[in-house]
Amino acid sequence: MVNEDNHKRIVVAVTGAAARPTPKRLLECLAAAGTEIHLVVSPNGQRLLQDELGVARADTEALVGPHTPGA
Repeated sequence: MVNEDNHKRIVVAVTGAAARPTPKRLLECLAAAGTEIHLVVSPNGQRLLQDELGVARADTEALVGPHTPGA
């Protein structure tokens, strides 16, 4: 999807079924491309992020750091 500023927008869902580095790497690539990211995390996804990646907060900034969509 493209927003009104002609930037890409995507929703990423982490369910807990993904391989360890996959969600983090996907978000890093999307952020590097200037994509507007919306993250949805299930309870099992939160557990995956905490247990396997050491990420306490389930949000984009916690996974890839601050980024500016379209920059």
